[in-house]
This record gives sequence, structure tokens and C-alpha cells, in this order.
Amino acid sequence: MEMLYSKIVGMPVFSADSVRPHFSVQDIVFDPDNGKVIGILVDRRGQNLIAPMDIISIKHGVLISSANDVVGVDDVLRVKEVFDDGRNIIGKKVKTESGDSLGKVVDASIDGLGLSLVKIHTAKVVLGMVHHDSRIFPMKSIVEVNESFVVVQDDDGKVAEKEKKAETAAATG
Repeated sequence: MEMLYSKIVGMPVFSADSVRPHFSVQDIVFDPDNGKVIGILVDRRGQNLIAPMDIISIKHGVLISSANDVVGVDDVLRVKEVFDDGRNIIGKKVKTESGDSLGKVVDASIDGLGLSLVKIHTAKVVLGMVHHDSRIFPMKSIVEVNESFVVVQDDDGKVAEKEKKAETAAATG
């Protein structure tokens, strides 16, 4: 079952031994190399998280075994690396292999069972709230995530069109 990043952020975090939420989800950290969820941040300062192995289920909230499952970001090496490298995916600018700007990552689809990235949702954003030129890319079309951009594959038609223009320019030039 696919879930949207934007729907998970803000969900309450419950433990099996309490009916009241302990926290709420503040952010989700993805491994930029393979798209797996490597942590769910549960405080506004980004200092505490829940590791995916401690999550029982995600439906109307995030269910964990115990409030003791919340650990510091520094305790999970891979999460600290992603933060230090600036390679978290959400909010990052997106461009194609040929350099065309596609806006930024505004949302993502996550496999609720495997806790991994399925698709990224991109859009150009005006004034921080108006989205246009929205596009959705499957995880397999992501070529690279670096500290500045998420790079996605070019459209096949666009690549052919650019090659044709380049050949025409070379022939007439």
C-alpha cells in the first residue's frame, strides 16, 4: 500500500502500551542511494527518531512497541551521514540528466509495507505555495542524489529531440 509523505508527516506516534500519542512525525529520512526509509524524525529539532525496524505499522498513526524505541539521530550512523552530506530528498531541487530544471521534490510515495521510496512528486513552486508543472517520477528514474540536486533520467523523446538539434547544428555549422 502506497502512502504519501505529506500524509505521514504530522501523524501521531503511539506505543502499544499507551492510548495517548507520545510524539508526532516531523520528517522522514530516506537513504539517497536506495530509497529505503532509514528514520522517522519525531521532534521539531530533528534530534530524535524511530528506526524502521521499531515500527509495527503505519495506518492512522505510527505504532511502535514502546516510547523507549525513540533514539537520538547520532545513534543511527546512516541518518547522521545523510544529514551531514545534505542528501535528504524531500525539498531538494530536481533536474534532468541534460540539465533541465523540474522544480523541487514536493512529495513522495512510500511503500507502507517495505518502507521504501516508490515515486517522487516534483513541481515548480511560486511564492512557496503555488505548484505548477507537477510531475511524478518512479524511483528507478532517479539517477543520482547529491548535495544540490536530485537528478532524474531525461524523457526518451526529449533526448532524441536534443540529439537531432545537435546533429542539425553540427551539419549546418
